Amino acid sequence: MRALLIPAVFLSAAAFADPAVMRPDGAVKPGVAVAPFGTREVDLDRPGALDRIEAQDPALYKRLIGVIKAAEMQPCEHLPKLIEAQFRATLSTCNAYSILTSFPPKIRMSFLVDGTLYVSNVQQPGLVGKIVPAAGEARPAVEVR
Repeated sequence: MRALLIPAVFLSAAAFADPAVMRPDGAVKPGVAVAPFGTREVDLDRPGALDRIEAQDPALYKRLIGVIKAAEMQPCEHLPKLIEAQFRATLSTCNAYSILTSFPPKIRMSFLVDGTLYVSNVQQPGLVGKIVPAAGEARPAVEVR
């Protein structure tokens, strides 16, 4: 039983450490939702997940794609108000400081739509990586293209 509780504690703590969700005083930022226990979760990155949603509910599909496209273009700090106003969705997690090292780079985000939590890795085409020398080294930084 302890083996199951420990990962759950770390996972929930990671969500609360997200600067797009929590204020420095520990309170949840306005316009941001923390998914209640037992909320249905859909991983949009699973094979066929978006295709099934498009076939079953085209309007929901358009909202989900809209949220993902907005997250590709806007930083996490601006997303809560944007996706609430345009797509009637509530941001749950979006951490711009936790970048997945892929090409193009991605961030993990989750958002609530109609009581369901949707999770996806969102591409960040605007991020440019560069190699920087360790502290104390005199070599100049080399930009990666």
